[in-house]
Amino acid sequence: MRLFWWVIVLIAALAAPVQAAETANLRYHVLTRNFDSFEQVDPGLRDKVRLAVRIVTGAGNPRPVMLWMNYDGTRFDLPIDDYGFVEVPWNPDIVAADPLIETNQPKGSITTKLAMLLQVPDNQRFHYADLRAATAQTDALIDKAAGLASFLIPTVKGVQFRCAAVSGCSLVVHHPTGDEVLHPNDDGMIRLRLNHTLDNENPLIEAPRPVTVIEPLLD
Repeated sequence: MRLFWWVIVLIAALAAPVQAAETANLRYHVLTRNFDSFEQVDPGLRDKVRLAVRIVTGAGNPRPVMLWMNYDGTRFDLPIDDYGFVEVPWNPDIVAADPLIETNQPKGSITTKLAMLLQVPDNQRFHYADLRAATAQTDALIDKAAGLASFLIPTVKGVQFRCAAVSGCSLVVHHPTGDEVLHPNDDGMIRLRLNHTLDNENPLIEAPRPVTVIEPLLD
């Protein structure tokens, strides 16, 4: 039952903010909520999915965004990538200490979101089947948690890719009939819908540089 509620919260988090900090500081447990539940899932059911935290700030906030915490007398900076995903250290001692996370952002301007990120063997060269394995694992995790209520839960219908903040981001899908080049949309994301044709082809997918984030698209 605990896992069921975790998945319900997580699905909602993929589309909407789940926590707004009232000050420029927030506790460690705010960033890592639901990590414990995720870690308790059988590793074989989550080895192609990663739980991540994204920091969202308002327009006009100071850049770059900086987060840090003091733990056991040492300052630890929490790196944030170009898309707001933050690297959060996770171990039982830090969980127990629940240190204060400090930022350089104005009071009340920080929102945190949870995301499930898909994992492939190689972020620059992989097969469509690798994506399907990760999305199938995501769907299976949701269905297992939801049980008889699974028909109320959205399923993964596609994936979207984010590249590092450099020009020339694209994906090449090597179909048997010829190559298809996918370019970013206005939001800087490359989207690929799952379909039976791609299931049958299982094309090789290549990128000129590694994709940094692969996210499921839910319907």
